[in-house]
Amino acid sequence: MRHLKIFRAAKEVVRLRKDNYLEVNKRHLWASSTAIRCD
Repeated sequence: MRHLKIFRAAKEVVRLRKDNYLEVNKRHLWASSTAIRCD
């Protein structure tokens, strides 16, 4: 039973990391697009 809990926690961490990565990507794209607009 314990290994299932660890597996679920690992899946949660992966999901959070993916969300974080997408959020950073979005911010980066937004920043670069505004920089292009300023030029």
